Amino acid sequence: MVLFYTLFPSVVSRMALTFSCITYGDPERGTDRVLLSEALSVRCFTPAHWLMMGTVGIPVVALFILVIPTFIALNLIRQRKAQRLYVTQAHYDPRFTLRYGFMFAGYREGYEYYECIVMLRKCMFVLLSIFLRRYGPAPQVVA
Repeated sequence: MVLFYTLFPSVVSRMALTFSCITYGDPERGTDRVLLSEALSVRCFTPAHWLMMGTVGIPVVALFILVIPTFIALNLIRQRKAQRLYVTQAHYDPRFTLRYGFMFAGYREGYEYYECIVMLRKCMFVLLSIFLRRYGPAPQVVA
């Protein structure tokens, strides 16, 4: 859990780069090309790029941004309702505090899922920083 939590922003950042494209050349002359920002040898929206997005980008989005945080939040809510999460509860089980305590210890009872919302907010900041990079620092700061 700690490893997932610490690697989350890095994985999201790397994943987002599979979708980040930049236009090079002069569009007025017709010499412009849309290339992948981290691999300039790959043209965007070609079969190679679609393969990369389909095998790496979309599965990582589904797993790291949707499935895992949702699973963690639902598991914490389920353990709280089963009275196993907090020391003051009837069927307290210290295993859950050891595994997930760093994610819910700072929140009041009933808000144990909130760290997953914070993780998604971090994800949005990472995505905004990557996709607004080509517009410069001002739009990134505003966003």
